[in-house]
Amino acid sequence: MSELKKGRGEMMDNKSLGLMDQLFLFFSKDVKVTMLVILTLTNIFFMRKWISVNDDLQANKDKMYERVIAEMKGEVHKQIRPIQNASERTNGKVDTLLSKADSTLNNVNHYIYHKKK
Repeated sequence: MSELKKGRGEMMDNKSLGLMDQLFLFFSKDVKVTMLVILTLTNIFFMRKWISVNDDLQANKDKMYERVIAEMKGEVHKQIRPIQNASERTNGKVDTLLSKADSTLNNVNHYIYHKKK
């Protein structure tokens, strides 16, 4: 048994072994370490997958919300536009009436001023 350990130690010290051989020898010593490493790697893999899936879902939600907001803004603008047009027409009519009233008032003042002379 000690020869086997010694053999493994010599193999680990041997730099001529490839990386995969060294990793195999390292992990074959202890099953707990091997299982822990495998568990950690699978955890990392699935967490990264889960995070990327959630990022994709969030991006899709954001796009959907933006689309809904844009559609709602469009609907609101469709409903507001006639009101704004009517308001602009009314304001134009009011401005016309005010200018006519000012003109009439100026004419009346002019008439009164000349009448007093």
